[in-house]
Amino acid sequence: MSKLPKSDYYAKELDSARLRGEWLVQNPCNDQTGKPINWAELIRKYMKHNPNQHAAPTIAMSEHELRSSLLAYYDEIKYSDASHAADTALPTSLAQQNQSQGQTAMPKPLVRGHNGIGWSTDAISDIAKRLRESADASARDREDDVQRYGVISLEAYALWSLGRDSEAADRIKTSGFFDSQAIEALKSDGHYSDYNVALVLMGATVY
Repeated sequence: MSKLPKSDYYAKELDSARLRGEWLVQNPCNDQTGKPINWAELIRKYMKHNPNQHAAPTIAMSEHELRSSLLAYYDEIKYSDASHAADTALPTSLAQQNQSQGQTAMPKPLVRGHNGIGWSTDAISDIAKRLRESADASARDREDDVQRYGVISLEAYALWSLGRDSEAADRIKTSGFFDSQAIEALKSDGHYSDYNVALVLMGATVY
């Protein structure tokens, strides 16, 4: 049994489960007594023992819906890590650029109105809207910028998966995402092991 306070234990377990990315695993971790628990119960316990953290559980639930839906879609179109076996890096010199081009496998964007087992374009569009609302609320309430940029990263990822590339890039660019103060905040003691750092890196990749 962990000796951590329950608030710290479930915050750590939630961050770790999200970082592992096993979104379709039924029980991503154990509770403090060692009993396996599912995503919904993990988030519920986090909320119970961290009552002042209002945004984090809502964001985690939206992320779980988004990632699970996209994994179901990728499975349907046969897109996986193995799809990158033929990827080639971009040329590193001007001379090489004139001779060849790199290539990276990308999943086909979701098509409006389409759906399948475990996913639907409308549901993912709705998740993107909810993430925008969460980010905007965070800005109004002057909450943690790093967390807000993590939410914006998830929103941009959802938009990109829907084929709305320009909208995703614009969302990141106009949010102040690359503001030097925000980037400096990532280096602080309070964030160096924070899951939001992984989200911010994803946002930069989407951009």
